Amino acid sequence: MNPMNPRFLAIASLSLSVAATSLTAQNLVAPNDGAYRESRSAPMTSSQASSRSYARNIGAMGVDSSAYYRFTTGDDLWGGSSESGAEDFTSNEYGLRFSGVIGEATTFSYSPNWRTYSSGRYDDEFGQSLGLNGSVNAGAWQLGLAQTYSDSSYIITETATQTDEEAIGTRVSGNYQLNSSLTAGLGASWNTRDSERFNSSDTNTFDAQISQLLPSNASVALILSAGEEDTNEGFNADFTQTSGSFNYQPSEYLYVSALLGQHVRSFNISGAPDLDSTIYSLALNFTPADFTEISIRANSSVSASLFSNQTRENETFSINLSQRLLDMLDLSLSYGENSASYLSAIAANDETRSDEYEFFDARISFDILERGAISIFFRDQSNDSDDAFFGYDGSQHGVEASVAF
Repeated sequence: MNPMNPRFLAIASLSLSVAATSLTAQNLVAPNDGAYRESRSAPMTSSQASSRSYARNIGAMGVDSSAYYRFTTGDDLWGGSSESGAEDFTSNEYGLRFSGVIGEATTFSYSPNWRTYSSGRYDDEFGQSLGLNGSVNAGAWQLGLAQTYSDSSYIITETATQTDEEAIGTRVSGNYQLNSSLTAGLGASWNTRDSERFNSSDTNTFDAQISQLLPSNASVALILSAGEEDTNEGFNADFTQTSGSFNYQPSEYLYVSALLGQHVRSFNISGAPDLDSTIYSLALNFTPADFTEISIRANSSVSASLFSNQTRENETFSINLSQRLLDMLDLSLSYGENSASYLSAIAANDETRSDEYEFFDARISFDILERGAISIFFRDQSNDSDDAFFGYDGSQHGVEASVAF
């Protein structure tokens, strides 16, 4: 395998992006939609994207597009069900989804939506998300650019309230082929999170890696990262991270990626000790038969909390099964756990709050004619927190209708 082909670079760059990016997953009250399941798939390479069959082709651009309506009802988990007089609530969401490819090496996605709530506790909000990923060959170099943007207003576990967040992320990278099996890479990431009424942050990361191709479609990499995280309220911090990764794809049926490293951050607070954290990431995709996929994800991360002068250490685990039934139904089952610790930078990194979140998702979809689909979903979830205000236990369910155009 040539280390400059798209498949190798996708595998090698996955570990680098995981190492360089803070994963601050938020737990939504409403069940996740299809994007939740798709986010747990193995990365799609440029060559795969350009070979896909798209519903609409405009010159060098292929586009899939759809419109959807989602109705959700169930327990209102606002502010801790035991203290807030929780009651059932309903929400209605109307949205569009676009995804596709431009030329041979650029993929994109865009999804705007409008969400309304039955309860006066929540504001009706417009949200949107955008993703753009492209690469180009320049001699022995392969240069990449990734851009993300999201504007959302969801009820999240960390704040126990509807939280407005605008996030912008940019990453540039370059991979250079040293010889037939050795590749060096450089990259830089800039991420901004603007949270109304809560702590906002700017994170800049610079990284370098060396990747070695091994027999049988495997690779190992050493990754060194350094950067800074500035917040609008509270501390600023410098951090370094050293990690190693192993990536293996023995066949089209199995994909494995693992990363292990150490993250150290220093705060600009007099007398505050450094925070030394172990970080890891595991991704496994197994497709034992047609229309059957099992995926497992586990990772840990460190980032500034939405609360001032607090660092959030986060560990997540999830397993997902996707199965086609009777040639007409698509079933998705997911189980996940999330452990979050909030550490005070102004109190020797002592723990101020600890959460243990757990969920189970079930979703079944079936096609209607050639362009339509109906989905029924259910989520059971709970958050066990040592601060009673953030604890809850409940479930939601609903239906989604979509049509491609």
